[in-house]
Amino acid sequence: MSSVGVAALLSLFAVQTTGARTVEFVYSLEVAPEVEPGHLTAYIPLARTEAGQEVLMREVRASLPGLVLREPHHGNLVWFGQTERRQGRPNRVEIRYRIRRVPQHTTPHDGQFPSQYLASDPLTPVGVARLRGLLRRVDLTEPSPKGRARAIFDFVAGYMQERRVGTGWGRADAHWAARYGHGDDSDFAALFVALARSWEIPARLRFGVELPEAGGGRTRQRAWAEFYLRGAGWVPVDVAAASSNPERRDDYFGRLPADRLALSTGVAPELEAAQSPVPFLLYPHLELNGRPVRNLTVNFRFRALDD
Repeated sequence: MSSVGVAALLSLFAVQTTGARTVEFVYSLEVAPEVEPGHLTAYIPLARTEAGQEVLMREVRASLPGLVLREPHHGNLVWFGQTERRQGRPNRVEIRYRIRRVPQHTTPHDGQFPSQYLASDPLTPVGVARLRGLLRRVDLTEPSPKGRARAIFDFVAGYMQERRVGTGWGRADAHWAARYGHGDDSDFAALFVALARSWEIPARLRFGVELPEAGGGRTRQRAWAEFYLRGAGWVPVDVAAASSNPERRDDYFGRLPADRLALSTGVAPELEAAQSPVPFLLYPHLELNGRPVRNLTVNFRFRALDD
């Protein structure tokens, strides 16, 4: 993002104070000592200043050398580390933040071309038969892109149920969501994105963590979506929250409360030198000799600083 764009985002914090929160957030991981030796690489998404959040401080503590890269497909910031791992020793990374969150409305153009968010990708297909069948059930009589996005939002909020049953949910998979009609917030968001793109509305997924109203502790992943309006920018929607809180549905279309921290955008990121596919960046992606590392512990913790 240009310096002008960053300045515009920072200026939002001078006027958006209602509902603002300042938190300390810690993202940590550890590779177990018993994991075999070899060449270890790590990719970890980094929070950045954007609409709705200002990164006041970021500190990386790691047992392996690393640097910050910009992932080219979506513009995500990624901490990349690598080392020759010795068996019997753990590898640890801890990223500590101080972040200010405010309620989020429309995001100005952030340098990512909206047209790239019209195409199919592995998890959010466009125009497949099952999606065409669902689109026929959406009231798309409103001619404007915003009106049609709202109709898709309302349909997905009613069609989907937030149930974690079976195998396949929780992967931001529109195929799963369209077929089974349930999943977690990432599946809600993926179905919205796939339906919006099928109607030629640019849309993308966002990933981060939840910031509950309680003062602190461990927290969990959170996913939502954005669609693009020409002349306005990226408009946030949280379909899962709208489905769970039907009396507050309007609160989650075109605005988001300060109850989350954004870490990445989009699916199928392009990670330099990665040997295995990455569906999206939220949890760390680690490889040992080119194969994904499964034996690791990941924790998200936060503490409210303004209680």
